[in-house]
Amino acid sequence: MAWSPSFAVSSAEETASQLGIEIEAGDAVGHHSILGTFTTAPTEDALSVAVNYGYRAIAPNLNVSLSHGTATRQDAALYDATRHPFRERSTSGAIALSLPFGRGGRGARPPSAMG
Repeated sequence: MAWSPSFAVSSAEETASQLGIEIEAGDAVGHHSILGTFTTAPTEDALSVAVNYGYRAIAPNLNVSLSHGTATRQDAALYDATRHPFRERSTSGAIALSLPFGRGGRGARPPSAMG
């Protein structure tokens, strides 16, 4: 298991600065891995989360990811003839399978065994 802090600093006029932490863990033989990223902006009252899981013991390899974030868009909503902040939430997920191609993939016989 490993972790590391993450910092993204912008200029004082911008509100894009972020503070976060990344946590990564896996099993001893490298078949399973999980990575979690948790970030927040000083101007936001919300936590953005991304999680990725990988399984690489047999072909096909499997990756599953999920993320959720919240951001406030200043002056994005217009009602009563005035601009107001708008709270935007986004959630996404993905599942991916990767198949090995070529001669050097898992299960390939070494050249000495090919007679």
